[in-house]
Amino acid sequence: FNMAKKVLDILDKKEIKIKCLVCKSEDVKIEDSLFTCNKCGFTNNQYKEYLKELIDTTYNNLLKDKTHIGYDDLITVHGINQAKACTILAAFELSKRAAGLGSNALPEIQKSIDAAAQLTFIRNRKKEYFVVLYLNTRDQLMKREIISVGTLDSSLIHPREVFQPAIACNAARVILGHNHPSGDHTPSTADRSVTRRIVEAGKILGISVRDHIVISEHGYSSMADKDMLQ
Repeated sequence: FNMAKKVLDILDKKEIKIKCLVCKSEDVKIEDSLFTCNKCGFTNNQYKEYLKELIDTTYNNLLKDKTHIGYDDLITVHGINQAKACTILAAFELSKRAAGLGSNALPEIQKSIDAAAQLTFIRNRKKEYFVVLYLNTRDQLMKREIISVGTLDSSLIHPREVFQPAIACNAARVILGHNHPSGDHTPSTADRSVTRRIVEAGKILGISVRDHIVISEHGYSSMADKDMLQ
């Protein structure tokens, strides 16, 4: 009997997981979502009661007067210990971040490390990738575009290719970026030459070059932080 019960419990869990895989996420019930991450330690009947109280607490009571549900709120629910509260909070955080990915919110580029984070996809490439980040007046990233692939050279990187997309998307400023396959992210003489040329062109167009990030598998360098843009 115990073995059969365990099999039924496993099938119940698998059925919910299959729903998550084949259905739209919004079609999966809240109870089922919580079931997949938090059932451990309950019998089925106990868990049904626990879910009712949890949903009533979070949705019918807490959200009337709050926009945020915290650890102290969850720990008051019967059956939720520290570990379960942390699991639920982690699920809430994941859902918020997933919602952010699907929203119209634009990432802000406030510091050089923010710009470098947008360039990590080229840090291990075997060829040099020249990428431009296009920002609005609020320093939000509107567009990211690969301009060229190959050795960075002033004859290959023309300011026109950098600023045409900027004009098209009405960018207020740009951040340049490229990788060094060698692993040394120190800006080279060629890097500085290309940067100066693009900076001067930007001044004519009224579009500022805020930084040039050189990235590699070992880190990054910001030419703005090193006062190397001129």
